[in-house]
Amino acid sequence: MANKLPYLLLFFLYSCATHLNEDVLVDNSKVVMLGTFHFGTPGLDVVKNDVFDVTKTSSQLYLDTLAKRLSSLRPTAILVECDALETEAINSRLQKYINDRIDLGINEIEQIGFRIAKLANLDHVVCFDERTISWDSQSLFEELKSYPKIKKKFRQAIEEYTEDEKRRHSQLSLKEIFIEYNHPDLERQNRSLYLITNLLGAGSSFTGADANATWWHRNLRMFANIQTQAQKNSRLIVIVGQGHSSLIRGWIKDDPDLEYIDILQFL
Repeated sequence: MANKLPYLLLFFLYSCATHLNEDVLVDNSKVVMLGTFHFGTPGLDVVKNDVFDVTKTSSQLYLDTLAKRLSSLRPTAILVECDALETEAINSRLQKYINDRIDLGINEIEQIGFRIAKLANLDHVVCFDERTISWDSQSLFEELKSYPKIKKKFRQAIEEYTEDEKRRHSQLSLKEIFIEYNHPDLERQNRSLYLITNLLGAGSSFTGADANATWWHRNLRMFANIQTQAQKNSRLIVIVGQGHSSLIRGWIKDDPDLEYIDILQFL
């Protein structure tokens, strides 16, 4: 019976696959992902810092250039980090921007997403965030009180990351920040922050692993929303916070139905 299990599993997966929307599972769907910080400083991230001022003339010129480079991909869809419930309001503003009725707001959705959409003649952007699930930090931090050594290690890691963020936002240009944000080394560092606390409660409550699972869960749902936009010969531009891109980028690369395009060549 044990030898038959792999075959039964393959049959089960095949049976499930035949019930999926086949239009989603297609080849030649290209995806480029830009990991960014939140321009509008909503304070949504664990690491807080004074963010770079994107309204400076040099930064505005760079964002124009970046949008032109990315629009050269002739994107079929632009995915931005917003909830589906915000879609109507955001695309209403996009239409006003396209028709020169408003200036861009100070957030990455408009500063980057709207710029590209207008150049690419797209009349809407796609909200792909998933906010019904969030990182269960409360139970994690409560459990952390029982692990003083791990708590110290975690605090030190956050402090080092925060100092590095301050350096980026005070000393680098916007282009240089984007290059670092989308580099594999920083993405690996971001993921490692969660792994420090993963062993909390191992063998009993598994508080650390379960808390981390909530963050992976949210991001897997966001990735699923990206996958649903992948149609034959589609070209997707995804703009999302660096904490998300640190996870989702790897899944894009691993998905056999998606072709990953390195963002670094456009920065």
